Amino acid sequence: MQPVLDPINPYFQTGRIWDHNEEVSARLERCASLGLLRNTSLPVPALPDHEEQALIAEGCGTNETTIILLASLWTSEAFGDKAPAGEVIYAQSVMQTLNANSYAFMFSNLGWWNYDMSKTVEIWKKHRWNIRFVMVDPEQAKRCWEDELCLKTETNLDGIEAWRLLSFWYWDE
Repeated sequence: MQPVLDPINPYFQTGRIWDHNEEVSARLERCASLGLLRNTSLPVPALPDHEEQALIAEGCGTNETTIILLASLWTSEAFGDKAPAGEVIYAQSVMQTLNANSYAFMFSNLGWWNYDMSKTVEIWKKHRWNIRFVMVDPEQAKRCWEDELCLKTETNLDGIEAWRLLSFWYWDE
């Protein structure tokens, strides 16, 4: 199922989150098979314009292979075109910005809130060299800090670095 573009805002699209994830994953695998996949988990020096344009032509541009991992339920609700709660509208604006700048993003929530962060960790381990940061809800960040399998520590070198967990919330607590 192809994503549906909003006719009013071409930077917002809706679709099925797992189909979207598979499309992004396939693009990364294709770029790797062509020898064009670079580590974009950290900012990389800008390539000369003609080199970046050649990568973009193959679907392997720097932004196209830099993943923002969206763990928040609100982002998948927005992509799935659910009821426009304030959080969903905010999430739409985040994804519009990512699309406008050609960044790749993947979803990692499993059910309500993705509380245990297991799918996030799974995707992290598979694509860590292309994930710039992970956008989570506050409860997810707290859970990751408390989970020895989620956060990078001296005993879990494959975990997510704490500085990559970015959280936004809508209510003053």
